[in-house]
Amino acid sequence: MSSNTTIVLVHGAWCKPSIFSPLLPYLSRYNTIAPALPSVGCAPDSESMSSWQPDIRAASDAILQALQRSPDEKVVLVSHSYGSIVCSEALQYVPVADRSRVRHVLLQGVLVDVGQAVALDPTQPPPPTWRVENGLCWPGMPKEALLHDLSEEEKEKWLKELDYVPELVGHQPLTYAAQYDFKTTYVIAEDDRVLPAEIQELLVATSNDKGAGIQVEKVNCGHMTFIRMPEKIADIIKKVAEDGQWTG
Repeated sequence: MSSNTTIVLVHGAWCKPSIFSPLLPYLSRYNTIAPALPSVGCAPDSESMSSWQPDIRAASDAILQALQRSPDEKVVLVSHSYGSIVCSEALQYVPVADRSRVRHVLLQGVLVDVGQAVALDPTQPPPPTWRVENGLCWPGMPKEALLHDLSEEEKEKWLKELDYVPELVGHQPLTYAAQYDFKTTYVIAEDDRVLPAEIQELLVATSNDKGAGIQVEKVNCGHMTFIRMPEKIADIIKKVAEDGQWTG
């Protein structure tokens, strides 16, 4: 185990921390933390039904917990899909003096600027990959989109792990764009049917045009990269973790 590096894994909408289980064997040399976002399957009377702040607190607490392991602890924050916008918001709570100890790896992440949300165009109806009923959102067409390139056995396994989130999490505007303050790597999934590769590329280009300096990696699979290609995703995470440029 690499005693001074912690990998914080933050899942996206509909998922639970167990979604990262295929990835963990390839990260065994590192400390790992995988917080649960409270919005997934939240109770009808919970704070998550009216705010995404519980998700932000869960991510922020995990990041700060990792940093507090030791004064020289390095943290690689790995976020997926909706989890990426949550983590951007959470990273504002990292003290400025500690920000050089954090890297952010976005796996098919929602990479937006201040004022934007998961729903990039709020005037449009929900996409077919969302199934919305009574203020709750489930994955739409999960076998055809979210899990499309997995085996039938794996599709059935992971379908049982999915749960709803409040629809409002897709419409919460970002207040802090971490890509301008933290070294960031974005992993584009070239066969993604939830967040198509061309949109991922546009999100990265838009931020880089504003000076973000995001590094890009590409994998040829669908949205759930860490299930379909866990060893490849782990290699990308290790590349970031073992980078010698951990200053500034």
